[in-house]
Amino acid sequence: MVDFYPHRRILTIWRMVAAAFALAAAFAVALLFGQHPLLFRLTTGLWVVVFLGFFVIYCPIKYNRLKYSVGNGQVLLRGGVLYRRVKAIPLSNIQFTAAFASPLHRLFGLCTVALAAAGGSLFLTGLTREDAARLEKLLCVPTSPQD
Repeated sequence: MVDFYPHRRILTIWRMVAAAFALAAAFAVALLFGQHPLLFRLTTGLWVVVFLGFFVIYCPIKYNRLKYSVGNGQVLLRGGVLYRRVKAIPLSNIQFTAAFASPLHRLFGLCTVALAAAGGSLFLTGLTREDAARLEKLLCVPTSPQD
């Protein structure tokens, strides 16, 4: 079994996205409740607590539990924050693989590998380009023709 882990830089990307949402929430709170000091303080306190919880607790737990494995004829994605989950796709069902990256991912040298299969798909995010190439090479094993 070959294991792949997301690179630590994906944690920075998740935190940057969380910060962008927090800024949007701050502007919304200021626009909606700027004239009402008590409501403004309450809603600001609420979104600050939610943001800090996501930033300090959720993202690191998600990162530490995320793991991709290839072996025993299948691709496994293990992860989950509130509950553990395992997603599996048999290698024989994989119809398409593609590596892609958003501008933010490219800035940090990371990409996502998408696996499309009969019955579902997996997105393996936070991989370096080298890991993505190695993973795609593992997945592109030619199959023998059937009689």
